[in-house]
Amino acid sequence: MKYLHILNPSQSQRKSVQKFFSMNPSEAHVWVERKQHPTHVETIVEWALEEGMKAIAVWGGDGTFNRVIQSLAAAQALGRVKVALVAVGTANDFARAMDLGSWRDVILEIFNGKAALRQVDLGLMEAGAQKRIFVNNAGFGRTQEALRRKRAHLIKDILGFREARLQLEWENNGVRKFETCRAILGMVCNAPFFSKGLHFKRAVDPADGVLNAFFVPLRGRLHLFVRLLKARLGSPLADKDTVCVNMDRLSVESDIDLYPQVDGEAVLENGIRSLKFSLLKGALRLAVPNGI
Repeated sequence: MKYLHILNPSQSQRKSVQKFFSMNPSEAHVWVERKQHPTHVETIVEWALEEGMKAIAVWGGDGTFNRVIQSLAAAQALGRVKVALVAVGTANDFARAMDLGSWRDVILEIFNGKAALRQVDLGLMEAGAQKRIFVNNAGFGRTQEALRRKRAHLIKDILGFREARLQLEWENNGVRKFETCRAILGMVCNAPFFSKGLHFKRAVDPADGVLNAFFVPLRGRLHLFVRLLKARLGSPLADKDTVCVNMDRLSVESDIDLYPQVDGEAVLENGIRSLKFSLLKGALRLAVPNGI
């Protein structure tokens, strides 16, 4: 099956990708132009569906991959389009979660027609009228001011965290549960990694039929700073104080405004106090190298 290759590599990978396609000019490919055309990814996916294409290879990172999946979901096309991820982005957290290996290994099996097909879970977050798919995670914690900054600033983010009183209601395999907790950060994970390998725990599998939620209380800002530094060295963020919930549906009610993010991107300009999360079990048809 021929793939349409959507190309949006990081700057450090751009020359390698250009060289690859100069040597394989017959492969259908489109370079993403985000500066002059902010919704170019969505336009490409719309065109691909109109042309009847059944396979898309995303050359990029988590943000580009999310945009393609979101566009396919909006067009109700997830069930009929096979997707491959060629990890040439900045963080590549989903590729790390799926243990995809080098992008050359992925492409070799795709070109040889030997790639396996895996049914992978996705998550859905509802924030008011907004519905957003996530492949890695969705959650809240950063302030409106922090989300408006062009670059994340660890110290400012930590100082800006506000503790919310949360009412949680979730369901797992038909069993409903409730809990009240306080948290400065909440994240619902479909895959373990975010922000270049940070994680709450490694045992989060995007094909296990469950979402994993983590809510972090305030135990001192210095304590949080130390935890984040250790996490950069590979330690999990979850500890004995973290509220952990495994579920397929979750509702969150807060006493303060929350500013949700999906796979690292802000969803709303203004705050909201009610969020819903749900599992889309096996919704993604992901082409992966054999043996994964």
